[in-house]
Amino acid sequence: MNIDFEGVSGSIDDFYLARGVKFFQGNNSYGRSSDVLGSAESLFYPGAAVSGDNLLVPKGGGNNDIVVYFFDGAGNRTEADFAEVHNDLEAEPATITLAGYDRNGTLIISTTITGGGIAGAITAPHIWYVIVASAPGTDGLLGVDDFSFALDVSAGMTVPAPTVAVVWTLAFARATGVQLPTWVPLLIALGTWTVYVGDRLLDARSGLRSCSFNCLRERHFFHWRHRRWLSILAAFTACFAAAIIFRQMSLAARERNSVLAVAALTYFSSVHSHRKPPVWLRSFFSKELLVGILFTAGCVLPTLSRIPTGFNLVLSWPLLVSVVLFAALAWLNCHAIERWESQGASRIFPPACLVALAGIVLAASAVSAHPNFAALLGAAAASAILLAILDHIRTRLTKLALRSAADLVLLTPILLIPFATHIR
Repeated sequence: MNIDFEGVSGSIDDFYLARGVKFFQGNNSYGRSSDVLGSAESLFYPGAAVSGDNLLVPKGGGNNDIVVYFFDGAGNRTEADFAEVHNDLEAEPATITLAGYDRNGTLIISTTITGGGIAGAITAPHIWYVIVASAPGTDGLLGVDDFSFALDVSAGMTVPAPTVAVVWTLAFARATGVQLPTWVPLLIALGTWTVYVGDRLLDARSGLRSCSFNCLRERHFFHWRHRRWLSILAAFTACFAAAIIFRQMSLAARERNSVLAVAALTYFSSVHSHRKPPVWLRSFFSKELLVGILFTAGCVLPTLSRIPTGFNLVLSWPLLVSVVLFAALAWLNCHAIERWESQGASRIFPPACLVALAGIVLAASAVSAHPNFAALLGAAAASAILLAILDHIRTRLTKLALRSAADLVLLTPILLIPFATHIR
């Protein structure tokens, strides 16, 4: 993200907060300042902008250092892994420093910038804030331009969605007694990752083009910063998945799975198209609900297409309720993350408890006649309980920790169902 200081004059205050950054003027506490900087045209202040008309200069005071904090899409402090700034063209002072500090105020990395219009950059994980300062022994009023930064790469990484998809795909197969070929989990992982990356990139593009920065999170900025190699990798995984489909999947199976492909295409069209569906339809079928339904369909379809002859889907109610319960759990996961990151009223605890209670009751009902499904239902109930706990303690955790934990709790079948023998 680049800040060129155009479009604002006088005090900056929170002008760039929506883009994930806020500028302060230093004081004796270094980084605990309350005096906001001003952006000024070179006509009124010493200095000359590198690009455009405006540059960033401190107000008068005993400490003219520039302190920069980083924020996520919800307005919460977060970390960066890259920062860059240009000295102004006037170069008075001729030498400035750019330094990154961690949460404890410990210096992580620094660089010296010498010369008018010269840029300097620092790259390191977990930068909590940076300070731009005049080098010791130099004269002149500090002025900088074109500040660039990137949020910490780790902020965009959580438990991969393909991991959750593969775990539940194998769990459904184990509960039903279906043997899945080895290429099925691989196809599920490749397809899920490709869709996940594509969805994030489209969200990021839409938000950046419309300047709707408050709708974007760290993961969107992460994917957009690395869009070139992620797009190449996603194209490769999509081609690899297509090769598996045409070489390994039967024609009948491809025809059945085409329904899911059409549904996924419809989802992308409705969510990312400029022409939005009617308001009443969007309120009923939220993005989180659609993701939950499609995710569940992708996990259960390999099992449904291989159910042994004589297996009565109607009479085997545990399979049906397991599918419905997992769809509710997938929706709850997406909905919880959205509510936590947007800092809206949570309302996650009641539905999480309801899903957990339903899972416990259904597992108890199925334990004697359908022990495998009872274990699967118990896994879903355990995940719902953990989501409820996370919602209860959400104020004690960072947004990144909450999102990571929300994905992690969906891996409960690993502990409850030994499905490894059901791959051939």
